[in-house]
Amino acid sequence: MLNNMTNVNIKRKNNQINKIVIKGHTGYDVIGHDIVCSSISSIVTTTLNAIIRLNDKSITHKESSGNVEINILNHDEVIDILIDNMLDLLNSLSKQYPKNIKINEEV
Repeated sequence: MLNNMTNVNIKRKNNQINKIVIKGHTGYDVIGHDIVCSSISSIVTTTLNAIIRLNDKSITHKESSGNVEINILNHDEVIDILIDNMLDLLNSLSKQYPKNIKINEEV
Protein backbone atom coordinates (compact mmCIF):
# COMPACT_ATOMS: atom_id res chain seq x y z
CA MET A 1 0.00 0.00 0.00
CA LEU A 2 1.26 3.48 -0.88
CA ASN A 3 1.24 6.38 1.56
CA ASN A 4 -0.81 9.04 -0.27
CA MET A 5 -4.33 10.38 -0.14
CA THR A 6 -6.82 12.15 -2.38
CA ASN A 7 -8.23 15.33 -0.87
CA VAL A 8 -11.59 16.69 -1.98
CA ASN A 9 -11.87 20.34 -0.97
CA ILE A 10 -15.35 21.87 -1.13
CA LYS A 11 -15.82 25.62 -0.90
CA ARG A 12 -19.21 27.17 -0.16
CA LYS A 13 -20.39 30.72 -0.48
CA ASN A 14 -23.86 31.88 0.56
CA ASN A 15 -24.75 28.27 1.44
CA GLN A 16 -24.02 27.06 -2.11
CA ILE A 17 -21.07 25.06 -3.35
CA ASN A 18 -19.04 27.25 -5.67
CA LYS A 19 -15.77 25.31 -6.00
CA ILE A 20 -14.52 21.74 -5.68
CA VAL A 21 -10.84 20.83 -5.91
CA ILE A 22 -9.77 17.19 -6.05
CA LYS A 23 -6.03 16.57 -5.62
CA GLY A 24 -3.67 13.71 -5.10
CA HIS A 25 -3.39 10.01 -5.74
CA THR A 26 -5.28 7.81 -3.28
CA GLY A 27 -2.36 5.49 -2.63
CA TYR A 28 -4.57 2.41 -2.45
CA ASP A 29 -2.45 0.76 -5.16
CA VAL A 30 -0.07 1.78 -7.94
CA ILE A 31 -1.41 4.03 -10.68
CA GLY A 32 -3.33 1.94 -13.18
CA HIS A 33 -4.38 -0.62 -10.55
CA ASP A 34 -5.93 1.70 -7.97
CA ILE A 35 -9.65 0.94 -7.65
CA VAL A 36 -10.27 3.91 -5.31
CA CYS A 37 -8.67 6.37 -7.73
CA SER A 38 -10.59 4.80 -10.62
CA SER A 39 -13.83 5.17 -8.67
CA ILE A 40 -13.15 8.86 -7.99
CA SER A 41 -12.34 9.44 -11.67
CA SER A 42 -15.52 7.69 -12.79
CA ILE A 43 -17.73 9.60 -10.36
CA VAL A 44 -16.25 13.00 -11.25
CA THR A 45 -16.08 12.41 -15.03
CA THR A 46 -19.67 11.16 -15.19
CA THR A 47 -20.90 14.17 -13.22
CA LEU A 48 -18.94 16.68 -15.30
CA ASN A 49 -20.14 15.13 -18.56
CA ALA A 50 -23.78 15.26 -17.40
CA ILE A 51 -23.51 18.92 -16.35
CA ILE A 52 -21.78 19.90 -19.59
CA ARG A 53 -24.50 18.15 -21.63
CA LEU A 54 -27.19 20.07 -19.75
CA ASN A 55 -25.54 23.49 -19.70
CA ASP A 56 -21.89 23.90 -20.57
CA LYS A 57 -21.97 27.50 -19.28
CA SER A 58 -22.86 26.46 -15.72
CA ILE A 59 -19.35 25.27 -14.76
CA THR A 60 -15.72 25.60 -15.64
CA HIS A 61 -13.25 22.85 -14.93
CA LYS A 62 -9.52 22.27 -15.22
CA GLU A 63 -7.82 18.90 -15.21
CA SER A 64 -4.08 18.33 -14.86
CA SER A 65 -2.10 15.29 -13.76
CA GLY A 66 -5.14 13.69 -12.17
CA ASN A 67 -6.15 16.84 -10.31
CA VAL A 68 -9.50 18.48 -11.01
CA GLU A 69 -10.82 21.94 -10.18
CA ILE A 70 -14.54 22.59 -10.71
CA ASN A 71 -16.08 26.05 -10.46
CA ILE A 72 -19.88 26.23 -10.36
CA LEU A 73 -20.90 29.43 -12.12
CA ASN A 74 -24.69 29.02 -12.34
CA HIS A 75 -26.86 27.09 -9.95
CA ASP A 76 -30.15 25.47 -10.81
CA GLU A 77 -32.00 22.52 -9.38
CA VAL A 78 -30.54 19.89 -11.72
CA ILE A 79 -26.93 21.15 -11.53
CA ASP A 80 -27.12 21.25 -7.74
CA ILE A 81 -28.59 17.73 -7.60
CA LEU A 82 -25.77 16.41 -9.81
CA ILE A 83 -23.10 18.11 -7.67
CA ASP A 84 -24.74 16.86 -4.44
CA ASN A 85 -24.94 13.35 -5.88
CA MET A 86 -21.24 13.45 -6.83
CA LEU A 87 -20.32 14.57 -3.31
CA ASP A 88 -22.57 11.90 -1.73
CA LEU A 89 -20.79 9.23 -3.77
CA LEU A 90 -17.36 10.61 -2.86
CA ASN A 91 -18.39 10.74 0.82
CA SER A 92 -19.48 7.09 0.67
CA LEU A 93 -16.15 6.19 -0.87
CA SER A 94 -14.28 8.11 1.86
CA LYS A 95 -16.14 6.11 4.53
CA GLN A 96 -15.12 2.84 2.85
CA TYR A 97 -11.52 3.99 2.31
CA PRO A 98 -10.76 6.60 5.01
CA LYS A 99 -6.99 6.23 4.58
CA ASN A 100 -7.24 7.03 0.87
CA ILE A 101 -9.76 9.82 0.40
CA LYS A 102 -10.61 12.75 2.63
CA ILE A 103 -13.43 15.29 2.19
CA ASN A 104 -12.78 18.82 3.50
CA GLU A 105 -15.36 21.57 3.55
CA GLU A 106 -14.70 25.30 3.74
CA VAL A 107 -17.43 27.86 4.34
